[in-house]
Order: sequence, then structure tokens, then C-alpha cells
Amino acid sequence: MAENAVLKNLIDIIKTETSLLKEKQGIGLQDYIGDIELQHIVERAFINAIQAIIDIARRIISTKNLPVPDDYFGAFEILYRKKVITWDCLQKMKEMVGFRNALVHEYRLIRHEEVYRHLQESIGIFHDFLSCLVGFLGKEGL
Repeated sequence: MAENAVLKNLIDIIKTETSLLKEKQGIGLQDYIGDIELQHIVERAFINAIQAIIDIARRIISTKNLPVPDDYFGAFEILYRKKVITWDCLQKMKEMVGFRNALVHEYRLIRHEEVYRHLQESIGIFHDFLSCLVGFLGKEGL
């Protein structure tokens, strides 16, 4: 039962952060590039949402006693092999992990146009992951 509460909390984080990101989608590229505060909000929301997805993946792996991945990319490969997520979802999650790594570790080199592109194009990825997750959790009874 406690595991359900943890997963629900992580799902709520994803929903909150993606809602915030959706609110920022209407901002134009030049306004985004010129507003450092907005950049920080968007970047942090992406980091939080992606990290919550990573945490969900790792919790599923742990609770199901699946092989321990070498890295975050590997966590999603394991979920794909165990039919928790689809091939398409796997590819999108790998892209999101790479994006998160760039935001966290290469913060001095962030290309704001790339973050803006993700703001416009990538928010649906979170919904896709949650849809896969709901199907799996329903089958597994978590």
C-alpha cells in the first residue's frame, strides 16, 4: 500500500509540472529567450517531471526485483523488455533522459532554442508514459 502512495505522489509531480509547462507554451521564442526567470521555471519543471519518471521506473524495477540497470537509460530498456512501456515510449524516455542530463549537467551550455522546442513538442511524452504506466499498474495490482 505504501508503494501506491509513493507512485501516486510521483505521478502527481508529473501532472503538476506538465500543467505548469503547458501554461508556458503560448510564450513566443523571443520572449522565452529574453526572460531568464521563465527559462529557469521551464527548465526546473522539465527536470522535476523527468526525474519523477525516472524515479517511477526505478521503483518498478526495485519492487518487481528486476535487473538493476547501469544507468537511467537502462531503466527504461528494462521496462520495455518487461512490456511495461512500448518501443515508442522507450525511445521518447531515452530522449527525455538525455534532455534532463543536459539540463542538469551541462547547464552552462544550455541552448534555449532547444528547451523551447521541447516546451512546444515534448509535453505529450509525459502523458504517453503515464498511459503505459496505468495499463501496467492495473494489470499488476500495484
